[in-house]
Amino acid sequence: MNKENFFHDKMCQWFIDLYHNNDEAKQVFNNKKVLRLYDLITKEDTLKQFIPFIHENSREPFPGFYIQNMEVVEWNEGQGMDWHRDYPYYNGTSIIFLNDDFEGGELVTATDYSEAFSSTRKIHKPKKGSIVSFKDVVWHKVNPVIKGKRYTLAIWYKRF
Repeated sequence: MNKENFFHDKMCQWFIDLYHNNDEAKQVFNNKKVLRLYDLITKEDTLKQFIPFIHENSREPFPGFYIQNMEVVEWNEGQGMDWHRDYPYYNGTSIIFLNDDFEGGELVTATDYSEAFSSTRKIHKPKKGSIVSFKDVVWHKVNPVIKGKRYTLAIWYKRF
């Protein structure tokens, strides 16, 4: 599923501000700082209101799934991620682009990452507020950020 305007600008900015205002809660994963949202749920009332909205609207392509984890991720210049699948840890993934004022950082999905299947690759150019969702069998990568900072809300799902 690809959908533009999943989040409006104010929601995107709220998540970026939440990331910047919670340095003590950030963790490092794959050389990137991430803010796991379930770590903040007891102290952020607004987050408690966002989660049902995100749950109901982001898992459209995943009936019978529930949200296992959500993180705001900051991607600095030079940072990307090589080809991988989220299987067996998660059964589905959604990426919400919180900004688009940077260069590079495209999300690339494919049924197989080999050159033989390069025709299956789809490049998702970041557009603020848009969402891209895919199942665990889909290979994906993030091209390196060339200029600026890329912020995403990553959501991972498991089956009930």
